[in-house]
Amino acid sequence: MMDGDNPDRADNNIIDMRWIVQRELGGSNIFFHEVTIPPGTVEGTHQHIGTEELYYITEGEGIAYMRAGDDPATDKYPTVKRQVMGLGSREFKELPVKPGSVIFTKSGGMHGIRNPGTKPLKFVAFLYHTI
Repeated sequence: MMDGDNPDRADNNIIDMRWIVQRELGGSNIFFHEVTIPPGTVEGTHQHIGTEELYYITEGEGIAYMRAGDDPATDKYPTVKRQVMGLGSREFKELPVKPGSVIFTKSGGMHGIRNPGTKPLKFVAFLYHTI
């Protein structure tokens, strides 16, 4: 979202991230954190190289963006163009999320999440390095 031409770039686009665990387990670094996305803000679309990440939505509703082709199960959702940090525009699937929704991003995958609602969107994220 640092790119000057990214439409999501805004000085007030601030999310809250609370680190729960960041340590080495079983020879791999893992990160487990709780994220709050205030109404009207977005976690910009970005790419994971050498890591995989799971999001589990706990509160609120929003829209997750998964790169088109990353998961065939998302093919039925609408396709939109999104700016990816440092990589330009790509096609993404727009998925509605609510409590209980799970988003999985594989290594090499791209994702982001937006809160277009009036209440905070909260999720826990679990990121781990892949071999």
